[in-house]
Parts: sequence; C-alpha cells; structure tokens
Amino acid sequence: CEWAFFTVELTRPDVMLVLDKSGSMVSDALRWDHDGDPNTPKISRWASLHAAVAGFADAYQGRMQLGAVLFPALTATNKYDVSACLVDPAADAPLAIASAEAILATIPPADATDLHGATPTAAGIATAITELTARPRDVPRHIILVTDGAANCPLEPADADPASLFEDYDEQLPVVVADALAADIPTFVVGIAIADTVSSTAKDGNPDA
Repeated sequence: CEWAFFTVELTRPDVMLVLDKSGSMVSDALRWDHDGDPNTPKISRWASLHAAVAGFADAYQGRMQLGAVLFPALTATNKYDVSACLVDPAADAPLAIASAEAILATIPPADATDLHGATPTAAGIATAITELTARPRDVPRHIILVTDGAANCPLEPADADPASLFEDYDEQLPVVVADALAADIPTFVVGIAIADTVSSTAKDGNPDA
C-alpha cells in the first residue's frame, strides 16, 4: 500500500430562496397548528416561513452562496388588479456567502401582519433563474420555493379581466420550473399548511377548481 495526499476544495453551491409573501401568509383565518401541540397558540404561515429561513440561513452561513426573492414584491397591494402581482426583476437579497443577516433584514419580520398581494410564483421563479444563470455554470445552482398555495398572476394572462389574474391557476409555473431544470437548476418545494382539496370557484382571489 502507498499513502497519497489530496487537497479537496469544497464547492459552494448557489441557492436562491423564493419566498411567498402573499396576503394569505398572515391571514388570521389561516393560522395553523405548526407543532401539533393543542396547548400552544396557532401561528401565521409567515411566522413559520420566517423561522425556517432564519434557521436555514444561519445553519449554512458560509457554506453556500445564498440569496432570496420575494413574491409578490414588497410594493404589491391587496387591490384586485395587476398591482397585487408585482415581482421585482432582481433578487431582494443578492447571492452572497455571509448572507443570513442580509436576508433577514430584507424580508418582513416574523410577526408581520401587513403582507399584501397575490401569488405570482412563476414570476418569482423567473427572477431566481435570471440571478442563477448569471452565475458560473460549473457551480451547482438550486431554487428552494416556500409557499402556502396555488399560483396565480399568470405571466401571460388570458385576457385583460382582473379575474384572469387571480381566479386562474398559472399553468406556466410547471413549465418555468421545467425550463430551470433543463438548465441544471432544480427546484425544491416546501409547502406550508397546503390542503389537498379542490378549491372553490368563488371570486376570492384564489385559483378556482
């Protein structure tokens, strides 16, 4: 036997968090039993997301280039028009090695109660893809999507009627995710309190059926 010595250089992957900050994330009616303990109070879905992001960013600080995209944008509104579907074209927190503090300073706090907007998931993924494809291709690139429901705000609405923005499921979302995978950017999904049911057809701002 002979001894051999090697120096191994670890590759830091590029990971973009795509975070759902739609109005439902802070809805009192949608607070949930996050820990299965009936003796603890229910919390908002945003509080759960914030705790997960804080723990993840802290645990992997310095071990990956980490960034974040919010959908919809911080400037989105709760109006039944396109202003609820806004997504910034650049990441809210750019990819960086020591990024935990920057990400938590950028996203709303865990106890936020005034989040606004719909669920423009495909646009959020598209921004993440833009950021990741600008990086060297020989570095592993990933998207982690955290959301609580079905995507609306289609990238290509069926018509000018605002109802098509909110009441139609965005069929382009799986296409955008597949395009990312074809570019060697897999998407991992974390769902928060998502019910396995068929949604109603009410004019409620959520995708129908």
